[in-house]
Amino acid sequence: NSAAPEWLQGELIVLSLMLSTQAFICTSNKTKIISYVFSWVIFSFAYLVKYNSLIIFPILALIIAFDKKSVCWKIFAISMAMLPCLILILAFVEFFHYPTTKSRQLNYDHAWVLLKAIPEVYFSLPPEQLKINSLRWKALSSIVPADYSMAGAYCCIDAGAPPNVRDAYYIKYRQIMRLSKNELIDFLKLNPLPSGYVQQDSAVPLYWYVGLPETDTLGIATFKESLLTIPSVYLKRIFAGLKTWSAFDKQTVPFYSNRLGLNFGESINDKSGFIKVTPDVHTPPVFQSYWNPKEVVWSPGVRVFEYVASAIMPRWLELLVIAGSTLGVLFSTNSRIRFFGLLYLGSILIFSTASFVLVGMRHKEFVSIIPLMAVFYGVGLSSVYCIFRDALASKIGGHHVK
Repeated sequence: NSAAPEWLQGELIVLSLMLSTQAFICTSNKTKIISYVFSWVIFSFAYLVKYNSLIIFPILALIIAFDKKSVCWKIFAISMAMLPCLILILAFVEFFHYPTTKSRQLNYDHAWVLLKAIPEVYFSLPPEQLKINSLRWKALSSIVPADYSMAGAYCCIDAGAPPNVRDAYYIKYRQIMRLSKNELIDFLKLNPLPSGYVQQDSAVPLYWYVGLPETDTLGIATFKESLLTIPSVYLKRIFAGLKTWSAFDKQTVPFYSNRLGLNFGESINDKSGFIKVTPDVHTPPVFQSYWNPKEVVWSPGVRVFEYVASAIMPRWLELLVIAGSTLGVLFSTNSRIRFFGLLYLGSILIFSTASFVLVGMRHKEFVSIIPLMAVFYGVGLSSVYCIFRDALASKIGGHHVK
């Protein structure tokens, strides 16, 4: 999907991890430092491509932490790696982001994502059981119009209602933010949520009528409170997600059997095999499951991908590959293989777990970790081969094959 950045994000993340693992095993101090620096710079690009890449950063930090160098050397390496990263991100902010958005904060969509993640049962709790920021969110939602038609990607921090309208609601926002918990409970009794209120989209009218920074900050605080109040609900999400993780539909390109909402038109050229594809319903490319700028596909390629997918899509096969790769990593006789394999597995689990807690493992989240999975499968299955090869050689010849 060339309208979304997940493929690029995934490739940059895995390249960054591979460079860090290469630095880890390198013996030359100079090469080791250069590899760590390039690894972190590439990860900075992954972060700018899509900000949820930051979830993987602890894995990069762990690689340096487990390096056998001294503490002073590690501090120096981290400093050298961080410097170009900061320069890159600051240059992006100052020379592109701030001039176009009038804000130095990279995004304000936390509240949009996090409020979608909060279970509806949370706001159904008695007001006395809710924390103060959650009460503030409900109170603000009760005074703004329940209009969700303004949802979209805002290009500037000033986007929203006309200034005079927003100023009036901002005054009410300041008043509500000063109320104590008991005062907020009384306020909600007098001002119930409006008809047509949709909790999952409740950030939209607040963004529009109150402001992006204020709504985003309050949304983050509200989500944290829900996480501490009903942690069992989020844990159930994680377990349910992990149980069905490999059953996710992994189709990324249109097939004749499943065209992903596209109409296959007539051939552009009978000899070339290219055919025109158009969506059933006219929607922006970012909302389509598959899109390319020329809006054409190569018919033989579609059939090849469909035949290959029929062999690799079964759930039992993927479960077998995952289990085999994991066992190969855990029982590898090479400590480096175990370490690197567990790092890639940890990256996949961290990314997947965070996705389950928030909005689930959607198609685009899966696309982001395909490169990680490919490397993990390669490391794990090659370890399985080495284990069986050495066991067979030991049984036949009494020694391991070098």
